[in-house]
Order: sequence, then structure tokens, then C-alpha cells
Amino acid sequence: MMNKKHTNHHLLKINNIKTEGYNMMMMHEKSKMRQIPRRCRPVAWLTPGSTF
Repeated sequence: MMNKKHTNHHLLKINNIKTEGYNMMMMHEKSKMRQIPRRCRPVAWLTPGSTF
């Protein structure tokens, strides 16, 4: 019983780390997008190989 509890807690921790990393990534993407002027944004999206 104790072992099962421990593994569940461990999995939960891993999930938290994953979601936190994902959230940070998304926030980073949004902040990068914000720097691009609005009229230029569609062009940047459509240009192949463009890096934000």
C-alpha cells in the first residue's frame, strides 16, 4: 500500500513538471509573438522556415 502511494505521488510530480515546462514554453511563444508587429504577423506565419 505504501509503495503504491509513493508511485502515484511520483507520477503526479512528473506531470506537474511537464505541465510547468509546457506553460513556460507557451508563455515564451506568446511573448515572442507580441514583439512582432501585428501587420507583419501573417507574413511571418506563412513564410517557410521563419523563426520567431
